Formats: sequence, structure tokens, C-alpha cells
Amino acid sequence: MYSACVVPFPAEVQGMAAMGYVERHGDKLPCFCQQLTVSPSPAEQATNVPVELPPFVPDNPPGGGSGSGK
Repeated sequence: MYSACVVPFPAEVQGMAAMGYVERHGDKLPCFCQQLTVSPSPAEQATNVPVELPPFVPDNPPGGGSGSGK
């Protein structure tokens, strides 16, 4: 038995933007896991892990966060 886990990004996050997004919001992204059995053959096997896309979390504008005095 193995576990296959997937952490999906919101639909708005694409390409290289995913790296920065996961650095800023990765601790809030959901993880979906599914147990599966890997057989000795065939050499290539496939599975599906059902996920729900999380909502997009926008970044706070500079100077607008708590403690900024604004």
C-alpha cells in the first residue's frame, strides 16, 4: 500500500506563479490523499485522486497589513 497525495492550487494560479503562491499560502492549501496498491506490473500505472480546488487568496497590498500604522 502507498499513499498518493495532491495539493491543488486555485484555478487563478498558473505557471511559474505557483511557486510564489505556495511560498506565501502553502500552509493554508488543502491536501487530498488516497491509499492505493502498486502492483509489480505493468511498469506504468495510473490512479485518480479526487480534489476540490481551493479559493484564491489574494496577497495584501504593500503597507496595508496589520501593524503598518495605516
